[in-house]
Amino acid sequence: MIDTEPANIEVFFEKILQTTNENIEDVLLIEQIQKWAEKAQNFYSNITKCTLKYTCLDNISEERIEKCISLILKEEPEEGPCRVQVRESKFFETEIKVLGNIIPKIEKLIGIKIAPQFLYGSGEKSLIVMNNLAVEGFKNKDCKQGFSHSHMLMMIEVLAKFHAGSVALNEQQPGIFSDLNRYDLTENTPKNIFKNIEFCTRAVGKVVGELSDEKCSNAAPKFEKLAQKISHRLINFTKYSKDEFCVLNRGDCWINNIMFRENGNGEPIDVRLIDFQISVWSSPAIDLLFLLSVCPELNIKCEQDDFFIDRYLTILRETMQRLNCKKKSPTVDELKNSLYKRRSFAVKSGIIFYSKLVAGKDNVETIEDILEKGYSDMAIFRHQDSIKVLKKIVPLMNEKGYLD
Repeated sequence: MIDTEPANIEVFFEKILQTTNENIEDVLLIEQIQKWAEKAQNFYSNITKCTLKYTCLDNISEERIEKCISLILKEEPEEGPCRVQVRESKFFETEIKVLGNIIPKIEKLIGIKIAPQFLYGSGEKSLIVMNNLAVEGFKNKDCKQGFSHSHMLMMIEVLAKFHAGSVALNEQQPGIFSDLNRYDLTENTPKNIFKNIEFCTRAVGKVVGELSDEKCSNAAPKFEKLAQKISHRLINFTKYSKDEFCVLNRGDCWINNIMFRENGNGEPIDVRLIDFQISVWSSPAIDLLFLLSVCPELNIKCEQDDFFIDRYLTILRETMQRLNCKKKSPTVDELKNSLYKRRSFAVKSGIIFYSKLVAGKDNVETIEDILEKGYSDMAIFRHQDSIKVLKKIVPLMNEKGYLD
């Protein structure tokens, strides 16, 4: 953690500012706004927005000028079960490696920015400092609204380039991703998390069984059977397989981990990915299932998956060819087989997680709540917006065989 003594804070930020390659003279003002993220929007970190005013010498005129920079400070949660999981899973060490060492190399390869600028990281202190994308016009979309077709298309294309760049980097530097062959849902994850996933799966089945919609009620029995094996699948199907096409996955591509810059008409003109704490070298199916299951607007959710998958593969193939990758991109059938193999991610993210998400932030529990109680408040699945989601998503995922 940052030392709270003012003099030490100024020294700390002066060192941070040195990474900007400017001739820093003095840090004049430090403004901190604690806990910038709202409840349940940043599960494994505390976020602080920090604005610095400082003086420096202009490199050309050598005049003394005053500047301002806005930073994001990311720290581990307060003492409790959530902090224990963060430390055991080495979330900060992972993000420091990815943001500080890997992302800049991938960005150079593919020729576009994909993440905030990394300025400082300490695994020992569980602290990361990066630039604040909000001051550049980037913002999160409303969780309940989701992404339009154009927002989804931009994200799919950037994700494909990011994945392709990771393949090229792995060929240039073999072994660079060797310690990222894991995921947050591992044998070391607290048992309460697995218990909650199983409990939620059964609870959704009960709610679905009560609905008058025949397509939903007919699918209800499948949730009980799925509850018995969903945790096992989530653990085993994240692991690296030498027989599959693999990339560096962002880890959980949901709405709050994606920021867009838009024009005056609300159309996307640029996008950034944030929060790389659970990045993993595995099948791109992980990122795709999270993105397709959680992010689209409800009216297009699950209905345009084939279009987005085809577009993803086109951009992936073209980018890999441009980067002279030796590895061949997967075929449509190969990718769909990987998606089906990991179908429990679609259920976890698109049915369980998304149903909670649309119920609104006042009804959403934090990870800390769940870890402390050992269970989730199931009343949320009976929220009117959650019911609307279940009526739409459950029949579509059942048709795909995702509930089997």
